[in-house]
Amino acid sequence: MTTKEQETHRRNTVSRYRESGMTRKAYCEAHDVPLSTLDLWIRRYRNEPTTDGNPAISMVSVGTAASRPAERRVRFIARSGVTVELDLPAAEEEIATVLRAMAAV
Repeated sequence: MTTKEQETHRRNTVSRYRESGMTRKAYCEAHDVPLSTLDLWIRRYRNEPTTDGNPAISMVSVGTAASRPAERRVRFIARSGVTVELDLPAAEEEIATVLRAMAAV
């Protein structure tokens, strides 16, 4: 495979992952791509537009919770730079859901 073909393959893999709606881990298992490799390629092409011309923005729905007064707040910052703030007290399941969502980013 030429260097240009390899680059095209990497870009296409990232594009297919973004459009799949799958978690990184699930996509990698289904397509026999090492997770660390996909992560590298995602970082490499993060600022490039998707096939529809829009910037590559990954959103993960974690649901909503009933509003309640916050006594404290915890901030999670993913390696990708995504920041999530969660009001405390929070149920263990809420925290786990946020952490799982951030792992997919």
